[in-house]
Amino acid sequence: MRMAEQLSDHVWKSRLWPKIRAMSIRGSRAALWVASGLLLVISGCRWLSYIGNGMAYGDILGLPGYEKGLALFGAKAMHALIAALLTEAMAVAAITWDVTDIEKPTWRRIATALVVAPMVTAFTFAIVRGL
Repeated sequence: MRMAEQLSDHVWKSRLWPKIRAMSIRGSRAALWVASGLLLVISGCRWLSYIGNGMAYGDILGLPGYEKGLALFGAKAMHALIAALLTEAMAVAAITWDVTDIEKPTWRRIATALVVAPMVTAFTFAIVRGL
């Protein structure tokens, strides 16, 4: 048992994991991570809705008499796309805000979150669109 405690102390004191003990998730941090997780789930559902509506749009494209259906599926796909982009960007910005070092100034944490969020969202959009 003593050897396990020494190994545990060695791991905690090593340079590989210097801030693990300081990174307790409590209160507002836990709420931020839960909200980010929910936003990512909503974003995933919206991406699937965008893909589904796009497939339905493509199925009836060119068929005579289905202009109203085209407009409906196109509008639903665009709504799902906008919702997916916004919820994913908010989730990534919140996670980036929390992961960024707390000792850095607030403006730098905000700038980092505002740079990383659009990049990740654009990357996801490119993957979904197949570009």
